[in-house]
Amino acid sequence: MSFPPYLVDFLTGSFSYATELQALGMALQGAVAVKSGLNKDGKMHWFHAFALTTVVAFGGGWLGFMLMGKPTSMITGGDVNVSSCILAFLIVNYTPFDIGFKVLNFLPVKIIVTAFAQLFRSSGMIRFIKTATSEIQPSPHYPTPLLGPIVYGTMLGNMSGFMLKGFDGYLGGAMPWPF
Repeated sequence: MSFPPYLVDFLTGSFSYATELQALGMALQGAVAVKSGLNKDGKMHWFHAFALTTVVAFGGGWLGFMLMGKPTSMITGGDVNVSSCILAFLIVNYTPFDIGFKVLNFLPVKIIVTAFAQLFRSSGMIRFIKTATSEIQPSPHYPTPLLGPIVYGTMLGNMSGFMLKGFDGYLGGAMPWPF
């Protein structure tokens, strides 16, 4: 049994505008999460809500590479990521009659946005762990660094939770799902 080529292209992120659509999916999820949660009443200053959108969507990108002393990917890849955050923020918060927010909560649209965001997460995790594997020196006991890239990948997936709730607030109740 062979997979349809369009499915392989999607799952490997090798289709036209893959980078842009993945970033937009992440940004839309971040903007919807902020508007559904911390800014539910809509009283938050617009810049605070926008900054939270970038952190919720790209928290690992803001801080991930800094753990290895490298420039953040939000700066090096910011033309796509930050532009996507601006567009998503405007769609979710400033469309007439709240139509952007309502459409993004419509199940078929939510599934499409989630598919792009999850593709971003999975391919990004692979890239970040490959970088950590090449940067971290192996121990004298095993030729490939193991624990460092695993911890690095785990931290990458949990940055927004740590930034929003702090260490104790994020880990105090139980092990969060991203772990």
